[in-house]
Amino acid sequence: MSDFQNVIEINNLTKSYDGFTLDHIGFDVPKGSIMGFIGQNGAGKTTTIKLMLNLMKRDEGTIKMFGLDNVENETQVKEKIAVVFDELPFHDDLNAKQVGLILSDIFPSWQKNTYVDFLERFTLPMKKNRQLFKRYANEASNCRRSFSQSRASDHGRSNRRP
Repeated sequence: MSDFQNVIEINNLTKSYDGFTLDHIGFDVPKGSIMGFIGQNGAGKTTTIKLMLNLMKRDEGTIKMFGLDNVENETQVKEKIAVVFDELPFHDDLNAKQVGLILSDIFPSWQKNTYVDFLERFTLPMKKNRQLFKRYANEASNCRRSFSQSRASDHGRSNRRP
């Protein structure tokens, strides 16, 4: 697994929806690089990320992450990455402590102390449910993003470096 040169290799990736086609895209992200998606709404950024995470099936093409096929080796790939979405995939009635317990069951390399350190750094309450974060729109958005970053920053932290 350490023989790979590119952390991400996408070749001829295609996904078609009614009225939209991600049409045979390809790119590589070399080991040690930082990459971001920039583009117009509807350009395929979110679709590409969802395909990389195997949250939807590709019509054609290949995706390799860390030298591994993202579908055949989904668990190994996901243990090495962190993703922060605009919205959290957890019910608003859950608090940070409960989410941490769920994630510790999902990620074998979960480090509770690191997670708690990030929650404290972002001054997020451990036992208040996320619904309370919505009281003020701007504060809620920042709070949810900080919470996502805390969650993403923790799992497999020492294992993510290529």
